[in-house]
Amino acid sequence: MRIKLFIICFALLVPVVFAAGQMDARKVYDAGDYKSAFDIWLAMANQGDPIAQNALGDMYRQGRGAKRDYGKARAWYTKSANQSNADAQFNLGRLYRTGKGGKKHLPLAAGWFTKSAEQGHAKAQYNLAVMYENGWGVKKDLTTASRWYKASAEQGNQLAKTRLAKISKIKSATNSNKGDPFEQLLFASKSGDVGLATRLLANDPGLVNRKDQQSNTSLMWSTFKGHAGVVKVLLQYDKKVNQRNQQG
Repeated sequence: MRIKLFIICFALLVPVVFAAGQMDARKVYDAGDYKSAFDIWLAMANQGDPIAQNALGDMYRQGRGAKRDYGKARAWYTKSANQSNADAQFNLGRLYRTGKGGKKHLPLAAGWFTKSAEQGHAKAQYNLAVMYENGWGVKKDLTTASRWYKASAEQGNQLAKTRLAKISKIKSATNSNKGDPFEQLLFASKSGDVGLATRLLANDPGLVNRKDQQSNTSLMWSTFKGHAGVVKVLLQYDKKVNQRNQQG
């Protein structure tokens, strides 16, 4: 009976001790005493506290209280993320996306962003939307990107609001130009959609030489907009078409 009572009391006391430790660490951290904050969080992290583990990851990533070490930051974020800490899951996703502290792995980055986003983390929702918008580590999907941008925007993320508005314009323009391949190519040239430009030209290479009402080709538009990827595709097809024309 006494053993059971001790276990119950200990279980109730641990969160209180950790909470007090978090307050102490945050207090000295905010005062600029990063080394003391590091020492407090390290002791707590070694006991398995996910908030302290994420905080240690931050300190190693930022080089505060310890020498900057992205590898150690990734290790502590992983420990915390595996305990479902949304902040750590987001931070770990960023390191996998950039390749800091280890190999760059976009699918894993998207996976960790997803876990964090599903817990309501606004920054993770935004970054996950970016992954879906560009097809980084996941299949490109503007509908899913819009959903995550919307979720982040509803929490006040201004960047998400801007991107959501842009995607809405893209989807609207794509739908309105569906019946005209050349109009679609112009849209791809202006928006930087390499995939769409490639598909259209593969089906009809001659589109590369067509001009709009102002006598501008798609190559002129993509060059003006600075979309190097589309310019490269257009130049490749322009060369093929011209060679074919010269051969008769």
